[in-house]
Amino acid sequence: MLPSHTLTRAPPALPPQSSKVKGIPKGAHGVILSTVTGKERMAAREAIAILSEALEELGGPTRDSDDCKIADAKAVEEEDQSHQGGAADISALLKAEVDDMKDKSKQDFFVRDMGLPSTVFLGCNFSSPSPSDIVFHVLDAVRKSKQNKSRFCHRWFPVEYTCRAELEEIKAMGKKVVEAHFGADRKESKFSVDVAFRAKPKELERLDVINAFADEVRQPPWKVDLNAPELTILVNVVKGTSGCAVVRGYRDLSRYNLSLLATPAEDDASDGAEVGGEEKEEEKEKEEKEDQ
Repeated sequence: MLPSHTLTRAPPALPPQSSKVKGIPKGAHGVILSTVTGKERMAAREAIAILSEALEELGGPTRDSDDCKIADAKAVEEEDQSHQGGAADISALLKAEVDDMKDKSKQDFFVRDMGLPSTVFLGCNFSSPSPSDIVFHVLDAVRKSKQNKSRFCHRWFPVEYTCRAELEEIKAMGKKVVEAHFGADRKESKFSVDVAFRAKPKELERLDVINAFADEVRQPPWKVDLNAPELTILVNVVKGTSGCAVVRGYRDLSRYNLSLLATPAEDDASDGAEVGGEEKEEEKEKEEKEDQ
């Protein structure tokens, strides 16, 4: 559970935008974040601090083996130099550490402008834990404590698979996702598919995207349950890209809405100003579904 005291890792300075190309980076793992309109960068700063703390609570990041080998070799080289050089080497090591902090590839998270209002993508520069596990850890802690450390973050959508926003590619991604998460060894039996569109291609229909995943799941033993699914295939189509993850507790955790999850039922009326932006987003999404 996220503690109420000061963060164990100081809130990081917001990393620079990683690219002028907008959208979900192909092959990236991360989180799509819906935010208060006009507060996207402040929301990204908050989210990075929250995710960084959760990452430490889950045991820290694990990077790809090649990255680990490079880091280990560099550590050995720096240790050898520290035994040889005295003050000059200490100064060099401090400079190297500052350079590492400036190198966005060595930061745990990076920010990607989605080219849309109220939307930010936070990418992960590590292989595990997964974005789904980190986000679940954050939201489950908020559910238990009712303490919200964010003023500007609303919904959190993990992304672990990506492809172009074309139906045939989405179908191929659906097959890969189902093979990885809906095997015979799973204890769960109820699932749902939730699709969110943000400036989607006109030729892509919501029902087609839902079926691209649902048709791959063996029914039985699995069955669709829209009210209390144990697993939810969460799909986000953003402009020309599609991102997907399989998440737990989607309905129980207020559809991964941090601001609503942290609001006690008796305080809903008094906190209307704070959650009003998210209520508008929910209404807009509902209207969009009806239009489909």
